[in-house]
Amino acid sequence: MQLAREFPQGLAGVSLTAAIKMLEQLKSPEEKSLLGSRRQSSKRNPIGEAIKSDPLAILEKAWAAANDMERNIFVKKIEKDVGSPIQPGH
Repeated sequence: MQLAREFPQGLAGVSLTAAIKMLEQLKSPEEKSLLGSRRQSSKRNPIGEAIKSDPLAILEKAWAAANDMERNIFVKKIEKDVGSPIQPGH
């Protein structure tokens, strides 16, 4: 209806770009939000990618940043999971 009022002679003289812009304005709010959510889901996850490519490097950085108490907690957790004490230097 809006297009008929704006262009009573028809859309023959309207450029493709102008027609697309007109159609964009006619979208419902649900359609607009769906388009926005699709774009967000395609964002990169650099942390996830780094863990997939080199998990040991991530672990080494975390170990270097940890304080003594955090390191002891980590070692005790690993020993509990493995079932035997971790030897120093291994």
